[in-house]
Amino acid sequence: DLLVLPPVSEGYVSVMGAVAGPGRLLLHEGDTLMEILTKAGGAEMGENNEPMIDYDKAYLFRDGGYVDVDFAALIGEGSMDANIPAKSGDFLFLPLGQPKHVTVIGAVSDPGQKLINRGDRVLDILAKAGWAKVAEDSDLGFLGDLSSTVLLRDNAILDVRFDGLPQDKSQNMTVMEGDVIYVPEAALKQVFVVGEVKAELAIPFNRPITLVEALTQAGGVTPKGRRAGKVYIVKNSMSDKPEYIKRDLHNLYYGKATENMQLEPNDIVFVPETALSVLSRYSGYLSSVIGLILQADTLNSTIINPVP
Repeated sequence: DLLVLPPVSEGYVSVMGAVAGPGRLLLHEGDTLMEILTKAGGAEMGENNEPMIDYDKAYLFRDGGYVDVDFAALIGEGSMDANIPAKSGDFLFLPLGQPKHVTVIGAVSDPGQKLINRGDRVLDILAKAGWAKVAEDSDLGFLGDLSSTVLLRDNAILDVRFDGLPQDKSQNMTVMEGDVIYVPEAALKQVFVVGEVKAELAIPFNRPITLVEALTQAGGVTPKGRRAGKVYIVKNSMSDKPEYIKRDLHNLYYGKATENMQLEPNDIVFVPETALSVLSRYSGYLSSVIGLILQADTLNSTIINPVP
């Protein structure tokens, strides 16, 4: 018969703190810290199913001194590199840690405190908050303005470009207890297409859009507009100093790349006809801006032409 002997006992190890079975535990030959923790029933788990250990305050006391142990790697990640052999007389203390939170406020689907899991980054927290709130009218897209979103930490605003996420991984920084992420409401952003097009309209600016795309969404240019052969883009239309850019319609539709351009929020795309009576068709600030365009064209003044 084969006689199987139990592992040789080498003494005891004491484990105290946030474990299921704290106390004085028998140490067997070859036992590591991980095996001692298993004998102690493992770490207490929190609502996020992660160990409720304050890793910064945990320690291993051995032979009258403290041993350097990466408890976050050992317990939080199960790292074998941190799993050193145990020794008789070891005293292992694992204090109870409190759940850590990040607060997300503003235009997100689910604002409030979000529990931090180990290793959570900005994207993880935004995902828990439902990202930016979406308008009931899906054409308007996100109501949250990620380009103006900020991360507050210790009364300072950190340099994080939220509108670069998720493509720019360098902006996806690790979050910390007490962080606050503020997602402001986005002002309604639109591009206006007016003049000699088949359907004048305001296009919600919820994604990048080009001049050709805007004209296409407006149903294309009317015969009068084609005869005029030009289109104006009004930049900074809400400011005191709008900028006027002229493009050649014929070259644009023949696919000349330099004629096409990316539009920005509040740009006005205006396709004129030859008669100045077109002004009577518009009201409010659109009328004044279009009037400036026509005046500038007539006087051959501040129109900016495309670079060849």
